[in-house]
Amino acid sequence: MKAFLSLTALSTALLLPASAEIDSEIPIGIEALTGYRSQYVNRGFILTDSMLEAQLDTRVSLNDRTTLSFAASYGTGTGSNDFAEGAGFLDLSYECTEVLSFGANLSYHDYSNSFFQNGLDAGLFAQWVFSNDVELRGEVHYNDGAEGWYGNAQLAWSYELSSSSYFRVSGGVSAVSDYYDRNGWNDAFGRAEIVYYINPAVSITPFVGGSALLDSDDTDGDSFFGGVWFAVTF
Repeated sequence: MKAFLSLTALSTALLLPASAEIDSEIPIGIEALTGYRSQYVNRGFILTDSMLEAQLDTRVSLNDRTTLSFAASYGTGTGSNDFAEGAGFLDLSYECTEVLSFGANLSYHDYSNSFFQNGLDAGLFAQWVFSNDVELRGEVHYNDGAEGWYGNAQLAWSYELSSSSYFRVSGGVSAVSDYYDRNGWNDAFGRAEIVYYINPAVSITPFVGGSALLDSDDTDGDSFFGGVWFAVTF
C-alpha cells in the first residue's frame, strides 16, 4: 500500500529535521505505524472505502550514502466488503550528491476480494532535493499482477510550523501502459498533511488527499479521502 509509500512512503522520506537527527545517530531504525483512511486509492484505482492499516519498517544505513529498507504491511477494509492487502517491501537508495539520489524497490502484494491481482512490483526512482523544503521525485514500476507499467512524477513542499511539527503538501501526475486496461495519462493526485511529534520517537499525522482521473472515458471515478497515521520509532 505504498504508498504508504512513498510512501510511506511513504510515507517514506517525509522526515522532520528532528527525525533525521535521530537517524544519523544510529545505523538501524525501526518504525511501527498504524492508521485509518476513509478511502484507499492505489495508483488512481479505488480499492475500498474506510480501511485500517499497519506497517513495520526497518531501515539500515549500509554507509554514508546507501540505505536499505525492509517493510511489511497489512490493511483491511472496514466497509461492507472483505477487502484486504498484505505486502512486503525491499528498498535500496543511494545518495549521489547532497541533492540527488537514486534507488530501486521490490515488493510483493497479496489481495483478498479485489480486482487487483497478487504479484511482484519492481521499480526505479530518482529524487532531486531543491532545498530543505522542496523536492521532485520520479518513479517507474512494472507490476506483475497487472502485467503493465506505471510511472509518476511529483513535487512536494514542506513548511516547519514549530520545532515539533511541520506541514507538507505534494502533488503529481501519473501515466500507465496496459495497467488493468488503462493506457496513457492516468491521474493527477495530491495530499496535504500535518506531522506532529509528541516526542522525538512518537508522531501523529492527520491528512487529506485526492485523485482525479485524466481519462474521461474511465468510469472508476475521482476520489477524495482523509485519515490519520500514528507512528512510533524505536
